[in-house]
Amino acid sequence: MVVRDVRSLMLQHSREDKVAKYLFCVTFLRIFCLLIPYVLFIIFTLMTRVLSFILVVCCCSALFAQQSIQSVAPARHSIFISIPTPAPTTTPYPKSSGFFSIDQQLFSAVTEGKDHIDRIPNFPLGGKLVTLLVEEFDVLTHDAKILEGRKSGDRAVPAPKHILLHGVVEGDEGSHVYLAIFKDFSVGYIQPSNDERFIISPINKNVTEGSSPHICYRETDIDPSLREKPWNCGTEELPYNQSRLDAIGKEIAEFQSKPRQEPQTIVQVNLMRIAIECDYSYFKAHGNDLANAQSYAIAVLGTVCDVYLRDVRVGVTSQYLKVWVEDNDPYPGPSAGDLLGQFQAYWNENMTSQPRAAALLFS
Repeated sequence: MVVRDVRSLMLQHSREDKVAKYLFCVTFLRIFCLLIPYVLFIIFTLMTRVLSFILVVCCCSALFAQQSIQSVAPARHSIFISIPTPAPTTTPYPKSSGFFSIDQQLFSAVTEGKDHIDRIPNFPLGGKLVTLLVEEFDVLTHDAKILEGRKSGDRAVPAPKHILLHGVVEGDEGSHVYLAIFKDFSVGYIQPSNDERFIISPINKNVTEGSSPHICYRETDIDPSLREKPWNCGTEELPYNQSRLDAIGKEIAEFQSKPRQEPQTIVQVNLMRIAIECDYSYFKAHGNDLANAQSYAIAVLGTVCDVYLRDVRVGVTSQYLKVWVEDNDPYPGPSAGDLLGQFQAYWNENMTSQPRAAALLFS
């Protein structure tokens, strides 16, 4: 009886333990289920705050890095570097003249295609500093023949590195700028809308000795006794050219009188390709220096192209540039009329294979 009572008691305690464990598990699960939303909410809140903190730190770091870069990186430099007034050579400089030199590093980068020029800041113009808004262009086609004429025959030579620019003065939409920049010198002009024309040229005309300081001066500030004599082309006086010139002048006048109906964002530009030949006397006049002779021809052609683009929307380029460097050119002259006739006859007889709309002789 005692043993049976003990067993019954043990079974009863065992059942109570199981019931207690069961109740504990059920209670724990209920409490856990009730706490899950609160735990997830707390975790979500903490993660949101942590992520927000990380995002703020990253933004601050990026902003600080950007400000550091901006404070360290130098401002974009200009192709022209302002310099103090050089000592005058023989005559005083015109009043309100500005002086500068060419940045050789930027010139090399642009001519090698590693950089470009769209503005020239702090340019000295009439006693003040202005910004020139410019655009690059060129007058030599990519397949242009660049030659030197010799007794032994023509020889291909490289064209001098150059940068041609045209544009306006910032804040003066009615102005006009033209610049031809070479390694050692630059020429050009600036025409403000409310002032006289300014001329840009090297102070030392003998550019064969290296890069020269440059001057920008108002054209009318030059002493009249020191101005060069007016140049006359003479072609208008030739009888067989008069009728052609009259017809061209009439076409230009009719074109300019027509209203421009297309939107300003769409500009149609016609293209005229010409050939250029420079005789031996022209080569001698440029110090027997091929690069100088070529550079002057490119600068002149750039001026022509700039004016044609501005006035009649016609681009002028050259596929052929030849300079006679020995005294065997077929143009003995001596007068301008003789040269023109000889040039015309030679090209019509010997240069029919060279495509061109026109041919020009520099002499």
